Amino acid sequence: MKIVALSVVAMLIQQAFSTMAPMAIPLLGPVVVVLFDLNPGYIGGLAALTYGIGMVSAIASGSVIRKYGPLRVGQLSLLLCGAGLWIGAAGSVPLIFVGVLLIGAGIGPSTPASSHILARFSPPHLAPLIFSIKQTGVPLGGIMAGTLYPFWLGLVDWQGALLIAGALYLAFALIIQPLRPTLDDERDPTRRFTISAMAGTFRFAMGHPVLRELAIAHCVFTGLQVTFATFFVVFLLDGLGFDLVFAGLAFAFGQGAGFGGRILWGWVASRLLSTRLVLGLLGVAMAITGGALALIEGDWPRWAVIALSASYGLTGIGFQGVMLAEVARNAPPGGAGDVTGVAVVFAYAGMVIFPGLIGIIVGLTGSYQAGFVLVALVTLPIGLRFLRPAKAVTRQPPA
Repeated sequence: MKIVALSVVAMLIQQAFSTMAPMAIPLLGPVVVVLFDLNPGYIGGLAALTYGIGMVSAIASGSVIRKYGPLRVGQLSLLLCGAGLWIGAAGSVPLIFVGVLLIGAGIGPSTPASSHILARFSPPHLAPLIFSIKQTGVPLGGIMAGTLYPFWLGLVDWQGALLIAGALYLAFALIIQPLRPTLDDERDPTRRFTISAMAGTFRFAMGHPVLRELAIAHCVFTGLQVTFATFFVVFLLDGLGFDLVFAGLAFAFGQGAGFGGRILWGWVASRLLSTRLVLGLLGVAMAITGGALALIEGDWPRWAVIALSASYGLTGIGFQGVMLAEVARNAPPGGAGDVTGVAVVFAYAGMVIFPGLIGIIVGLTGSYQAGFVLVALVTLPIGLRFLRPAKAVTRQPPA
């Protein structure tokens, strides 16, 4: 249990750093836009590029994890993110572009590498809880970004803030080095990285009925989660006329409930119900609460808006650890990192598709409610499917 505890703490912090790096773009980007007289849309383009590169590096990480070990890949992830922050601090638009490419390459392998470690060392009955604890690194990374970047910006300029952040990534990569002999002892130095191996992993996951369902669910559930993060505050402000202080407070309650929900649902899936059943119940619940956002009116009591936000966060943000534990459970032996990479690709796809689709809907109709209802209608059948038994598995894992 000592190695389990050390692994969870190390991977939780790594996950937080992986989340924190790309958030430098929306938090420090406005300063850069003004400084270089850029179109504000440049920020959105950089964010999309970051996650697009992350999709590629996630699916490519499987063979690299097997060759060098998951901890080494986690360290590489940290170093790429840190280097991206440092290069971006050089103070030119082309180098900021290069920095974004490196950050994107760094965030992709983080979750597959940590899943590979936890799938190996976690007791099977505790895996949903352990994965969920690790996934609290995502909201923790958001808290760190929202707190530290502005704090550093108050002490130094935006370049100094990036340099300080990059130094933290290097320091943590060195701190976890003593764990490598234990966590990477099954690495295969003869393993080769090939495009065919990467494609084989993807084909295997898509031909595996359970993994295919999980990948699609990860896309849709993550899309619902990002919809909340992207549109909830502006919906309260622009659509309903609430003030910014209250909108921010309501959003914070949702995020806080999501933090607690990750641990709660992990415990439920470890102790009370099957992981698949928990995912089904969460899918139905997040569809209901997501659709209920369309019912909010400007004259609603504020406690009711906060309660609905918390319900949304509890379900729509709290599912991640349980999802990744189920992906790892259905992976072939030693293949948790590979198939998690596929699941992460689908999650990033949801992060791109759903906000873009709702943005189009809002632009054409002026209705945030229509967007919320659409996402709920897409999510509901996914949740209902997980309430039914899984299909039989006949596909063999790739070599």
